[in-house]
Amino acid sequence: MNEAAERFTGNTKPERAYSGEMAIGLFLDPSNPTLNLEEVPGVAHLPIKGKAGLESKRCRLIHAKVALLGFRDEKQPNVWCLRLVVATGNWTRQTLEESLDLAWSIDVTSGDLTNAEEKTKQACADLFAAAQLFEWLRSGADGLFNTDLLHHSAEKQKAVDSWLSLCQKAARGYKPRFLDNRSQSLLSQLPKHVARLSDVTRNYLAMGSGFFEGGTHCSVPQEILTALRNKNLLTQSAEVDIFVNASGCQSIAGSKELLKDANVKIRPPKTSQAVFGKKKEKQNDRGLHAKFLFSANYQKNSNACNKGWVYLGSGNLTRHGFTQQMDAHRGNLEAGVIFELHDAYWYKEPSINAQQVITNLLPIQWDEECKPEELAAGDAWEPTDPQHFAPPVPWLVWYQTDERVELRLPDSVNDVANFTILDDAGAHMPMMNNAFHWRGEWRQQVLCEWTDSGIVHTAYIPILDTDGRLAATPYSVIHDLNDLLRELSAFPNPPDIEDEDEDEETVPPEKKPPRDAKGSGLTGVGTSNRYAVRQMMELLERIASQQTQVAEHDWRTWCTRLEQTLVRANKVDAVIYFVEHLKLNPLAPLRDPAFRPDFAVQVDSDAYRQYKDALDKIEQQWVGGADLKPLGGEQ
Repeated sequence: MNEAAERFTGNTKPERAYSGEMAIGLFLDPSNPTLNLEEVPGVAHLPIKGKAGLESKRCRLIHAKVALLGFRDEKQPNVWCLRLVVATGNWTRQTLEESLDLAWSIDVTSGDLTNAEEKTKQACADLFAAAQLFEWLRSGADGLFNTDLLHHSAEKQKAVDSWLSLCQKAARGYKPRFLDNRSQSLLSQLPKHVARLSDVTRNYLAMGSGFFEGGTHCSVPQEILTALRNKNLLTQSAEVDIFVNASGCQSIAGSKELLKDANVKIRPPKTSQAVFGKKKEKQNDRGLHAKFLFSANYQKNSNACNKGWVYLGSGNLTRHGFTQQMDAHRGNLEAGVIFELHDAYWYKEPSINAQQVITNLLPIQWDEECKPEELAAGDAWEPTDPQHFAPPVPWLVWYQTDERVELRLPDSVNDVANFTILDDAGAHMPMMNNAFHWRGEWRQQVLCEWTDSGIVHTAYIPILDTDGRLAATPYSVIHDLNDLLRELSAFPNPPDIEDEDEDEETVPPEKKPPRDAKGSGLTGVGTSNRYAVRQMMELLERIASQQTQVAEHDWRTWCTRLEQTLVRANKVDAVIYFVEHLKLNPLAPLRDPAFRPDFAVQVDSDAYRQYKDALDKIEQQWVGGADLKPLGGEQ
C-alpha cells in the first residue's frame, strides 16, 4: 500500500509522514489487519464502529475492488483528471506478483468536457455511478464505518466532488457500464447491460473465477448460461469454456460430469508471455484470481471477435458473489463493469498487435483442457473475525506548555468511559479533565485501550499537532533561508524529504525555539550583512510571487505551510540581523494587499483572516514583543 500511495501522490513515505495529510481513504472488510498511519502515511484505513457497526453491517463481506482517483495540475488547479479503476485483484503484493488478475480503467479530464464526445459522456456516466457507491461508503455504509479520518481530506474531497458534478451533467442520457450489487445482484443486471451494448446472439462464452461454490454441485455457471440464453444473447449450441485453478476449483471438481453434459469445457488459465514475459526457471505459475465473462461471435472466415463484450469485477462465480444482492448473511458487496470489446482478435497475425489478441487480454486459451483426475475441490474459505475497530476517540491533540505535555480529547468528543492510553513503558495512563499527561517524547501515534460490550480492544490512535497534521513526523530544522525556500517551493506537495537519518536534526512540532533563546542561529555568525539583506528580499519576493498564484481551494493549506515553515526560521542569521541589528520587522511587506491573491484582499474575507492569523503567529516567533519599524515604511 505504501507503493500505491507513493505512485498516486508522487510523494515518498517520509514526505507523506511529514505532511500529516490524508490522501487515500481505504474501505476494507473489517477482517483485514489494521494499516495504521505510521506504517502507511496518508492512507486512512477506515475502521468499523465496534459492535454497533457489526450489527448494522448490510453485507456478508466488503469484497468490491474499485478505486476513484482525482488528480489536478500543480500549476493550473482548474486542470484536473478523474480516474476510475475496476479490478478483480485485491490491493496487495500477491495480486502483482502471484495472481492472474484483470483491471479496467477510464480517465476523464477537464479538457474532455469541452465539447464532450460520446466516449467522454459514457465515461462520465461510469464515474458518477462509481461515485454514488463511494458516497455511500463515505457516509459510513449505513452505520458500519467510522469515517472521522476523512475529515482531514475534506478540502480535497470537495474539489473532487465538484469535478464529479460536472461529469454528472455531461453524462445525461447515458447509462453506466459500472455496476454494483447494493440493490440487485450482478446476475440480474447482466442481461440488460449486455443487451444495451449490442442486442445480438453470440456463439462463444468464456467464464473464469478464482473461487467457486463449496460442495459438490456448482449452479452459478449454469444460471449465467440460462440468463443469457433466455434473453437471446447466447445461442443454445454456443461453445462454452470455464477457466479454473484445477487443484482448487471447489464444486467444479464435483460437477465435471454435469458440465460435460452441458457441453462446457473445463480449462486451465493461460499466463500470457506477451504480458508477463517468458517464464523463468523454477518460477511458479500464477494462480487464477480474476473473475470474468467474455462472449463474442466466432466465424471461420474471420479472425475478429465480433460483438464482443467482457464482464470483470470482484464477484466470484458464486452465490455470495454473483447471484445474490448485498445482504448481511447471503451477499457480499461486489462491483464490476460490463463493456464492449472493440478491435479484438482470436489469434495473432502479422498485421495484428499483441495487445489486440484476446488471449493476451484475458487469461484464456483453447489448446488444453483440465484432466478429470487433476480437478480437486481444494480448501474451503470463510470470512475471518473482524479485527479493525474504531476507538471511541478518533485522535488525540498534542498540547504543550513550559510545564507539561497533554494529549487532549478533540473538541468533538466529550468525556469517554473505559478508554485509556499506554505510555512508553506499557503502563496505563489515567485521564484527567479530558486529557492525558504525557511524559514521553513526541509520537506520531500512541497505543490506546477501550472496552466495548465487555470486549477489550487495543489500537494505535494518531496524534494531531497544532498545525493540523495527523500522525506527522517532527519538522526538519531550517538552517537558512534556502531551506525555507525549498520547503515553500514544493507546495502544494510536501517538501522533498529523504529517508530519516539518525544524525538529521528534527524539531517536534511543539518545540519551536522561543524568542529569548541564546545564540546567533543555526547557521553560525558567518553570514554577511549584505547577504542577509539579499536573502530576505529574495524570500519576500518569492513568497509574494508564489502565493498570489495559489488557488482558492488551496489557500488554507498554503497558510498552514507558510506558518509551519517560517516559525522554524526565527533563529536563522538573516532574521536575527533584521530584528536585532536593523530593528526592522521583515514580515511587514507580506501584509500589503498586493502580496495576496484577489480572493484574500478583502479584510472581512475568511481567506484574509486565515492569512492574518498565520502572519501573526510567524511574527510572534520572529519579533516577539519588540517594537520594530516595518520594513518598507508604514503598513
